[in-house]
Amino acid sequence: MKLIKVIIFLNLLLLFFFSSSSEILFASSNGKALTPAPPIEFQTQGLFDPKNKYLDQGRVFIKNNKNQTITISVNTESKSEVNSIGATVYLEKWNGTKWVQVGSGTTINTSKDWYFSGEVTKKAESGFYFRANVTHWISHNGVYEQGQTTTDYVLVG
Repeated sequence: MKLIKVIIFLNLLLLFFFSSSSEILFASSNGKALTPAPPIEFQTQGLFDPKNKYLDQGRVFIKNNKNQTITISVNTESKSEVNSIGATVYLEKWNGTKWVQVGSGTTINTSKDWYFSGEVTKKAESGFYFRANVTHWISHNGVYEQGQTTTDYVLVG
């Protein structure tokens, strides 16, 4: 019985893997990509210290606008109202062997709040894979806390 459950689980995992990456596989096989696709990474999408006094969590989403720009949407949450809350957004490009930062980070933030939501639009070269790497942060009464999130990648066509 355990073996049957394991086989079913593995089949569902493979079905999810291939169905969720079909757009990426199709995009890279149709000649639009100038590099091989980045490897699939099984990782946590965010790293936040559970011992943080204020910073709770953050999320980041990436959208290919189909016009050689990418929009990165960010949410950062604190456990209570803080003096300043925000995020620093970095765009990364796959060069065929590793992720490299493109340009400098863009900092977006608000004051006297517990929740921040914002977005950044960045230019992206056609034919390359991009992802966002975001540092979520708070600053309150001399305390600075931060956490990281990373998006999946998108192919800019």
